[in-house]
Amino acid sequence: MIDFKEAQRQSPVAILLILYKVFRIVLRQSLPIIVVVLLNPKSGRIDFWGLLFMGLATISAISSIMSYFRFFYFVDDTHFHIRKGWIVKSNISIPIERIQTIDFSQNPIHKIFNVVQLDVDTAGSASKEININALKLEDAERLRAFLYSKKGHISTEKGTIDLEIPRQERLLHKLELGELIKLGLVQNHLRTAGIIIAFGFTVYGEISEIFEKATNKFIEDTYGVIEKNTMYSTILSIGVLFFLSIIGSIIVVIGQNFNLRFTFSGKGYKVVKGLLNKKQTSISLNKIQLLRWSANYLQRRFNMVRLSIYQAASIMVNAKRAISIPGLRPSDVDSITEQVFSDLDFSEYQPLKVHRLYIVRRMLMLTVAPLFIIIIANLDQPLRGAIITLVWLIISIIWSYYYYKNYTVKVFKEGVMVEHGVLTRRGTVLEWKNIQSIGLHQSPIQKRRALNTIHLYTAAGSLSIPFIEEDVAGNFRDYAIQKVETSQKAWM
Repeated sequence: MIDFKEAQRQSPVAILLILYKVFRIVLRQSLPIIVVVLLNPKSGRIDFWGLLFMGLATISAISSIMSYFRFFYFVDDTHFHIRKGWIVKSNISIPIERIQTIDFSQNPIHKIFNVVQLDVDTAGSASKEININALKLEDAERLRAFLYSKKGHISTEKGTIDLEIPRQERLLHKLELGELIKLGLVQNHLRTAGIIIAFGFTVYGEISEIFEKATNKFIEDTYGVIEKNTMYSTILSIGVLFFLSIIGSIIVVIGQNFNLRFTFSGKGYKVVKGLLNKKQTSISLNKIQLLRWSANYLQRRFNMVRLSIYQAASIMVNAKRAISIPGLRPSDVDSITEQVFSDLDFSEYQPLKVHRLYIVRRMLMLTVAPLFIIIIANLDQPLRGAIITLVWLIISIIWSYYYYKNYTVKVFKEGVMVEHGVLTRRGTVLEWKNIQSIGLHQSPIQKRRALNTIHLYTAAGSLSIPFIEEDVAGNFRDYAIQKVETSQKAWM
């Protein structure tokens, strides 16, 4: 049994992981040179700078391997220590009482050797979380149990601890392959299409620099075909792009959420998911700061909601520390919300409505840049430009009106909930006790109309409520501050 008070090394698998990371960097940076040499060996050659880079990368790899032998971790009565570095040495000490989360993750190499990466995060820190590249799974579990026991001031003998008997975990949600495919079908395919288009232009840019003549000839031939068959080519291109977007969305969903298991242990939640990179994240109930959910039109038709649970975490890793669970039923989201925020009475609330001027703001956001592009693109076709402009203005007005109409704020005795959106509906809920600061801000337009935007800040993120009348916003702020100051519950 490991004595964590003595300096320990990682698993030797860490050497492979270091080499893997270096190899990815070298491959990514050297890819243009490799392509030139392989595809055009007569004229292509690795220049001085390419050789210099490869030499530096090799030295970095050797340095990384040597650093493995200089990496140690141990735990004393009050701190978790990491000593690392070969040429540049560093000593990192984390107060155990400030440790908030200890999670595991696995990439394909981790899975092959049955090791995990251990990530440690401390709330409020502006620095990146601490991680140990490779530990045997049983050692990682013992280390996590040991750190949590020290944090809870439970005495241990000789710095060792036997694994606690795990609490009975209740399965709340799981995703099988069929459900993942269905979930992929109802994703935002426009975003995937944008990624595909951007990737296509990037690949084209790289290829055109290597094969300039061949690329120009291909463009001329393709343009000739498109010019003769404009309608058919356009329909075909859109169809191919739409098909690729659906396939891409399904692949992304499966990769991110493969074999997803979302469980509740009585003290918190845990989610395990991932195909190539498996991630296990846990959140204690007392560390949850706010909940967010979202569902686009298709997801609502299939009774699906994505829920994100945010906990107190360091500034740079809040988003990564959030637990995201897609494919939940609305009733499941309601049950989890009531479980997390048990003091909130969701049946009694006071509505707070944003000002109608918010419609104008949404219209400006939707029209200024697009209309400028439309006008510039149709200088030679003023009639076509006028028709497109009129259609876009009508769409923007309708969209802005329904966005305003759907924007609801519910003020509860112990918290607040905000819901908004048109095709994609989103919501956020938090308790007053989790608020760390409140700000009232005015734009020049808001100042003239005596309006404010309310910003609520927590250790896991922020929530904004726009275009609230000045006196109402002031009363809201005073009430929230009073609830924070008089709350007897710990904020985490």
